Amino acid sequence: MYRPKFPLLAKLVTHMGSDYLPNYQGYKGKNVSSFGYVTVSDWGGECNLKKIMEKASVTISESNVQGALITANALLGFLDYCLNNEIEIEERKSLFLSCFTNKGYRTVAEMLRSENQ
Repeated sequence: MYRPKFPLLAKLVTHMGSDYLPNYQGYKGKNVSSFGYVTVSDWGGECNLKKIMEKASVTISESNVQGALITANALLGFLDYCLNNEIEIEERKSLFLSCFTNKGYRTVAEMLRSENQ
């Protein structure tokens, strides 16, 4: 059984910011620009997304790595919205990447609003 809430704990902050993201920096010639967590249900610890960004900036110089917490339902709703509205692939990418601003999203409406902010 899944927990009712995914907590973005300090140990995950340390692991993501100090180990995981720096290990991917330069992989296949790419720069890390974003990271995210997709959760089964609700989540907590949104403020820790900024802490991950701060930790990553220590080892990935001149970076502005941004994160997101997204519920699975919000992500599926986002994909349905894009398909139902025949949004082109490049536009989908742009909409999705606009969500990586160190925020969490529980609904597709919140994800779509992020593009307008």
